[in-house]
Amino acid sequence: MKVDRCFFVVLLGIQLIRAFNPDAPGYVLRAIEYLTAVHGGVFCAVFYDVAPQYPRENVFNEVLKSPRLDHVMKYVLDGTEHEKIYELPRKPSLLINIVVQGVKPQLHETVPGIAVYWDSGFADVFKEVAFDYERMQPFYVVLNYEHFSGYEMYSTSYRNSLISAFRFVHITLVEAGLLDLWKRQWRDTLRSKYIGRRPRVDISEKADLNFDDMQPAWMALGVGLLASFVGFLGELNPSSQNV
Repeated sequence: MKVDRCFFVVLLGIQLIRAFNPDAPGYVLRAIEYLTAVHGGVFCAVFYDVAPQYPRENVFNEVLKSPRLDHVMKYVLDGTEHEKIYELPRKPSLLINIVVQGVKPQLHETVPGIAVYWDSGFADVFKEVAFDYERMQPFYVVLNYEHFSGYEMYSTSYRNSLISAFRFVHITLVEAGLLDLWKRQWRDTLRSKYIGRRPRVDISEKADLNFDDMQPAWMALGVGLLASFVGFLGELNPSSQNV
């Protein structure tokens, strides 16, 4: 088996789950199909899941089961099967890393236990606004910093006629430092909007109480008020007083 090139594709960001982005499986499959088309030799894909305790009802599962990748050699490895590393190819053609599991976090999220990769600016805002005022400490802490250099991507229509003008304006704004300035101003706006607040977690199974649900409470309140009223009348009756 000869593998000429090594591609590392890391699926990071919020979460690539079909419930949030139905087009995500198609994007991933098209990307893999493109790599197999331009890649020479045998194409080997390694799927690594860092949270195997969760059901793989997401992009990870759909990509694995897709018949469009029947010609691709697949290796599945989760975070606990370290003894099977020797079975993997030394230079895989593709490494798919499903990192984030759980629910989509919001900027004011206060539910612990969500692992997420964010850029440094957004993570700094998140640490400040997601604050537990009962324990006087943030709900989240930064465990590690991952330094990487990559492209800043903007989605446009296919063969857009204004792409040249957009590229010229974008380069000018970046070199002038205006994009960095606007990002800092955006982060300051988010801080002023959310900091000091404690948004409650939305309860999906909550139910509002009606009058019928409160009948026992109303009955107990009525009995208590009636007993108090009878006692009050007894105090006002002169015949009940001892001479």
